[in-house]
This record gives sequence, C-alpha cells and structure tokens, in this order.
Amino acid sequence: MRDRGLKVRKVQEELGLEAIPQRTDITPVHYQHLAIEALDLGLITEGRFADFLNVDHLEARRIANNLKSC
Repeated sequence: MRDRGLKVRKVQEELGLEAIPQRTDITPVHYQHLAIEALDLGLITEGRFADFLNVDHLEARRIANNLKSC
C-alpha cells in the first residue's frame, strides 16, 4: 500500500490513532550491562558511558541506576 502512495502517519491522524512508540534503546541490554560494569570499575567515564548509549549525562545516570537495580 505504501508503494501506491499511502501515507501511514496521515491515515493514523485521520483515524485518531496515536503514533506507535519507537524503540529508544538502540544498544543491546547485554552491552549496556558491560558498559555499566566498565563504568563501575573506573575503566570509562560517565561521559563515555553516555556517549556509548547515545544519551545525555542525566539519562545515562538514570539508565545506570536502572541497570544496577536489575
């Protein structure tokens, strides 16, 4: 249907449907755990951890706290 010019977002709006949330964690959880371990061991900085996850420092802290509680 897209090949024939169907605009999915436009149809969603017309039907009053909310957009489907996109996946925000592009880094596999296993790699996130390895990164938090490296952070805890002092092998990487918090800034490097944030860069690895492609987030800002505040979001990196939130992710780190979530990973530590798992």
